Amino acid sequence: MHYVWLSGIVLGGLITGCGPKTGPAADPAAQKDPQVIDVAHNPDFDGDPVIATASGTSIRESQILKPLKEAYGFNLLMYVVQCEMAKDALRQQGVTLAESDIANERNWTLDQMFENAKEGEDREKLLEQFLNQPKPRDQMMTSTEFDIILETNAAMRKLAEGSLKTAITDEDLRMQFDERYGASVRVRHIMCANPQEVMKVERRLAAGEDFAEVARVESRNPDTKRVGGLLPPFTINDRRLPENFRRVAFALKEGEVSGQVHAEGSYHLIKLEKRISPKAVKFEDVKDSLKEDIQNRLIVEAVKEIRNRLGQQALATLKIDDPALQKEFSARLKARDQLIRDREKIRDEMTKQRDTAATQPTTEPAAVQVIDQPPATKSAANASATKPAATEPSATEPSATKATTNPAAIAPPAPGGATTQPAPTTAPSTQQ
Repeated sequence: MHYVWLSGIVLGGLITGCGPKTGPAADPAAQKDPQVIDVAHNPDFDGDPVIATASGTSIRESQILKPLKEAYGFNLLMYVVQCEMAKDALRQQGVTLAESDIANERNWTLDQMFENAKEGEDREKLLEQFLNQPKPRDQMMTSTEFDIILETNAAMRKLAEGSLKTAITDEDLRMQFDERYGASVRVRHIMCANPQEVMKVERRLAAGEDFAEVARVESRNPDTKRVGGLLPPFTINDRRLPENFRRVAFALKEGEVSGQVHAEGSYHLIKLEKRISPKAVKFEDVKDSLKEDIQNRLIVEAVKEIRNRLGQQALATLKIDDPALQKEFSARLKARDQLIRDREKIRDEMTKQRDTAATQPTTEPAAVQVIDQPPATKSAANASATKPAATEPSATEPSATKATTNPAAIAPPAPGGATTQPAPTTAPSTQQ
């Protein structure tokens, strides 16, 4: 700070002085240097500076910092920890994070956040609307936090690009082509927690009730139930949906309702609304763009792995000296552990209900079709697209524009209805 530097000059002058002065310079008033700051009596340099005054009352820095730290300090600390760990990992590899990398990350993120924005619409204004929207305290996101997230994601993207060694084959490109341009279907679904709920839904459908209306009442998926269980069109190779869910959907006739389909811990009834013909696009015309898409998907998956690794490393090594922040850290750890226990309890209960239902005869006329999801095969094209992560903003949207800050492919609501939380919980995690 300037006052420390100036104090050093004053001290140096006293050490090198040649005894008492005489003449006008010996007068204290004459000796007073207007550039030398009296640290001992200046309220701006006593460790708690005055930052505002009103009607003669001084407001000191600590009066603002203390409540800010208690309310939002932990989340910001986690963002900074994650950012610094990512940049440190880059430094260890001898890689520099340039301003252009962060600028490119910002452009890419805004493209993902506002991909449905109207032509000519100002994305920066949409971002401002998004950041100004009310959010829960643990999901608060300011422009400062957003900038830290961008810097973190840019560093992680650099790390991911350096770690990619998987070659993209023609088979991968063909699968991507079929996924994007092949024949597709539009379906409605009703998600249930157990076979008993499926039977209840089947009884309502057998009584002649409309599938969409039953979905609005009975479905467990909070995203799709509002639209009568309707999902965006998808192809047979669309990895945003479980493989067995896709396979059953494509096996149906238009207007037909499936039997019970088990996918990722939930149970579904699927109704095929419409078959859509393949798009008239030549493979060679889009081959380069398909390769770029696969490359981005692989990077997203690598970023996810790096984020998880750094998060675990932070949990193992993080030491917080501030009492308020340490208290919040302990509370987050406790809440996380309780959430894990609750999920395990729910999973055990669902398994128990499923096993019980499987051993009891049923008088329901409809055939029960239980299809478990087979293990996924590994290839460059099978790298799964991820939804927003832990450093991502919440699901609220400015105007009618979908927003997310995770550097990942945007997917339709998954049949499982899973969502992710943007703000860090117990460790750096996100998110872009």
